[in-house]
Amino acid sequence: MDHIWLNFNFTGAPDPLQKETIPELHNREMEAELDSRIRILNRAAMVSISDVNGNILYANENFCKASGYSHDELIGHSHELLLHPDMPKSFYEDMRRTILPGKIWQGEVKHIARDGSPYWVKATVAPVLDADGKPLRFISVRFDITAQKNVEEELREAKKKIYTELHENVSYASHIHRNILPGEKDLHTLFPQSFLISRAQQIISGDFYWFGKKHLPSGNSRRFIAFGDSTGHGVAAAFISLLAVQTLARLGEQTDCGKPADLLWMLNKSMLRFIHPKEGVTMHGLAEAAFFCIDDKNLELRYASAHLRLLVLREGKIIDLYREAQAIGTENFTLEEQRFQLQTGDRVYVMSDGMYDQFGGERNKRFGSKRFKDLLASTSHLDMRSQREAIERSLAEWQNDQPQTDDMSMIGIEI
Repeated sequence: MDHIWLNFNFTGAPDPLQKETIPELHNREMEAELDSRIRILNRAAMVSISDVNGNILYANENFCKASGYSHDELIGHSHELLLHPDMPKSFYEDMRRTILPGKIWQGEVKHIARDGSPYWVKATVAPVLDADGKPLRFISVRFDITAQKNVEEELREAKKKIYTELHENVSYASHIHRNILPGEKDLHTLFPQSFLISRAQQIISGDFYWFGKKHLPSGNSRRFIAFGDSTGHGVAAAFISLLAVQTLARLGEQTDCGKPADLLWMLNKSMLRFIHPKEGVTMHGLAEAAFFCIDDKNLELRYASAHLRLLVLREGKIIDLYREAQAIGTENFTLEEQRFQLQTGDRVYVMSDGMYDQFGGERNKRFGSKRFKDLLASTSHLDMRSQREAIERSLAEWQNDQPQTDDMSMIGIEI
């Protein structure tokens, strides 16, 4: 173990050993520590020094090895020699705006080696300042992060591939879904003055509808509409909607569609049989649904609603029809049939809650059922096509740049 011997002189005269040896030893220790730090840095990182114009004054072995250039080939050249074409041309200008005032810059840089191969570095560039705080030169320390970047790129490509395949599959499923559901032309055939709005939140919608006409033995006819809003969004909700539509189509063939409550009860029974919840799994309702029919002779509206909103517009006023507080897909499902006497000129609307649950406006609040009813009343003087356009325009303005909250579907008919 080395010892530092101090010679105390009580005569008052300065001791040369005490005055000179300790500072010299301290300096040697500092130089040794600095030398160790430099050797460690050179072993671990790429180090370069450049003048105030960005021209390279020094490059260590790691820097030369990564770039493929020798020390002599790099000296006097700008670091732009190594900048990969993928990097913006303004990259070094942006960097200089940070380091010229004396601040430290950090960031990721894509370089290109002499043989054309790319490599990535995490760089830190710091200025060496003079007594006035102005840069004399710049020291750059870089660490190779090429492996990390390659993994990130592979993950991005894998994610992109998965997303593309998923998007294609869901888009095709949406195409099948739309072809199974009746279209607006079918609705116009049934109700010449009518409209259909259908906007999926996630490519494919969980809302569903079915309509048709029954000719009765008495010579009378009956037009009917079934409408539903499946729980959830996207593919899962679309599965429920397809099951519901297929069931409704079968029930429509087997009955005269004159008993809406019975039809919804049979729909509920069929859906529970299809889904058959596993032991320990609780179902909280598969869909909200409504079914109504109109007797063409006396204009009587028969309807039943499992929590779905049904509205009648008469002479500019909205009538909110009764709805039960339950949903399709629940045990002990019971509904009572309701009747309402329509008049020529009345309008009947059925819709999913996505039509009025959309967030937006100045305070990012729900559009709300009251505002939606007011919108229907204020546009009641328009023909059905123009009213649809007014509804969609108002909702789009309300939504603005907010994401769509839910599937949006609505049917409107004029008697």
